[in-house]
Amino acid sequence: MGKKILSYFPDPRFTPSAADGTNNNYDAGLTEEAKYYTWTFRVDHTISDKQRMFVRGSAYTRNSTYDNYLANTLLTGNFFSFFSRNGVIDDVYTINPTTVLNVRFGYSRFIRADTTDPANIGWDLTQLGFPASYNNSIPEEVRRFPNIAMTGYQSTGVAGEFRPVEVYSVPVTLQKAMGKHFLKTGVEFRSYRETDSFNAGNQTGQFNFDSTYTRGPLDNSTAAPSSYGQSVAALLLGLPTSSSLVRRAASYAEQSTSWGFFLQDDWKVTSKLSLNLGLRWEFEGPLTERYDRSVRGLDYNYVQPISPQVIANYATSPTPEVPASQIKVNGGLTFSNVNGQPRGLYNTPKVNLMPRFGFAYQFDNKTVVRGGYGIFFGFLGERRGDVVQTGFTRDTNYIGTTDGVNFTTTLSNPWPTGILEPIGSSLGPQTYLGQAVTFFHTSPVPSYAQRWQVGIQRELPHGIVVEATYVGNRGTHIEINRNLNVTPQQYLSKSPVRDQTTINYLTALMKNPFYGVTLPAGATSTFTSSTIARERLMRPFPQFDTVNSTV
Repeated sequence: MGKKILSYFPDPRFTPSAADGTNNNYDAGLTEEAKYYTWTFRVDHTISDKQRMFVRGSAYTRNSTYDNYLANTLLTGNFFSFFSRNGVIDDVYTINPTTVLNVRFGYSRFIRADTTDPANIGWDLTQLGFPASYNNSIPEEVRRFPNIAMTGYQSTGVAGEFRPVEVYSVPVTLQKAMGKHFLKTGVEFRSYRETDSFNAGNQTGQFNFDSTYTRGPLDNSTAAPSSYGQSVAALLLGLPTSSSLVRRAASYAEQSTSWGFFLQDDWKVTSKLSLNLGLRWEFEGPLTERYDRSVRGLDYNYVQPISPQVIANYATSPTPEVPASQIKVNGGLTFSNVNGQPRGLYNTPKVNLMPRFGFAYQFDNKTVVRGGYGIFFGFLGERRGDVVQTGFTRDTNYIGTTDGVNFTTTLSNPWPTGILEPIGSSLGPQTYLGQAVTFFHTSPVPSYAQRWQVGIQRELPHGIVVEATYVGNRGTHIEINRNLNVTPQQYLSKSPVRDQTTINYLTALMKNPFYGVTLPAGATSTFTSSTIARERLMRPFPQFDTVNSTV
């Protein structure tokens, strides 16, 4: 099989550019071929002396091909398309000489599509020597030439994504002139929608090869530089690494909404002083997924059913830092619209008030001072990030050997027992035990920025104008991603230099209390092996790998 796969790779095409003979297929002149067009139209119509409207539309289309590193579009190369469509309908109505109403509807849609050579779609894997059962287990519409990654060499792999994004907006503004005041008030509604589906190469199979099984004479012998030759040998032997996998990727259809209300007064206080006073109130609806295919949060108090057995196993060989009476196996994922959870993926605050203030003062006919202050909130919904589809997307990891010596599975039939299907939310809080999890902070605090500035402008002789301005900006509650499942700080070294004694102690192998416990399919070897690193048992959620969320 390895020889057959390598037959699709090109022979050397260039003189090596490196002393070790590499880069003999590196094409510095690789170009992108792009075709695109754009158009815009606008129609204005005066309905009466009080009312006028316009309609505007635009479109942009781009198609390009690039990154064909191996000069074979079955192996590499991206066929990229971008489609954008925008439209606006705007109506202005003069209610009376001092009052004007403006209503607008806006629509924007763009589609990003990454795909491959049409000849690659539905690729028959039996041509490479894979069994028909494996070929038939991959849906034809997503089946491609598999991803082959040999350390030190250009890997194969093609993109596959279809992602439309839509934005609907309806702003309504009312303006009123009243003596020295010019008032403006309004409301705006926006809806953000995004769908995404995938058919990349790892959904057919991601096979990684390095020197793990081809270095020698010992398993910890030094590998060749960049594993040159040894990774190719691993392919010829049909021995991928344990990082190889095949993915069942979920699609999603998400939406979030936002509302904004504002009131502004432009006040001409005197002939020298003008003030701008305003207040904006915004609130967002939570992110939702059309079919509830998303994690919501983490139930910190949920006691996992495996807890009694894990605690009993741990009690036979505890680490002194965590007595057997203190070990906990608590915490589990919650899902949208499951077990009483709401459809919204988090609770959104409803009191985002944003005052605005500005002034302009004319000292004399050549000097003006201006300044202002405002608060601006960030966003939480679809614009911030996408749904979390733990359980709805699932990887089947390649397991070639359990002892590093005897191989029970090879490239010729990488998943003899079949490919694991996504479980969705069917396991509830037990989803992804023994694996990494990610969830939403269900009561997020939106970030906001305070911005201010003050400046002076002076006219000098000969028509020269000079200006000096101070600008300030302060961000608060800036969101970050954080792993909540780390070794507690009190167990870490306080030494300013590398503390090998502490490192050895924390990484020392202990009896694994999760060994022999029934865990969901897909649990990593950290939890299924007979031993486990000491620091793993000190973590707040020992039943999971990383536990990621936003704070």
